[in-house]
Amino acid sequence: MSAERGQLMLSPQLTQALARNIRQQTNTAAAAVSQLTGRELEILGLIAAGSANKHIARDLGISEATVKVHVKHLPTEKAEFPLPGRSGCLGGL
Repeated sequence: MSAERGQLMLSPQLTQALARNIRQQTNTAAAAVSQLTGRELEILGLIAAGSANKHIARDLGISEATVKVHVKHLPTEKAEFPLPGRSGCLGGL
């Protein structure tokens, strides 16, 4: 039996519920990203790469305050956009 070997056992109902939840999160994330401007996507990508606001501003030739304005427009639901170190932004762009 799989459970005896330390493998995770899920009922068919739980498997379906998990799959449904994953699909819903993926659709929500895609919809949120599709609403972003080109500059917001650019900043989001730099955040995902680990850049600080100060460095993003310097690299893009804009003020740090302008970067912060763009960051405020980014999705903020951590459940939708998990990113270690910078909550509320989509990693892996």
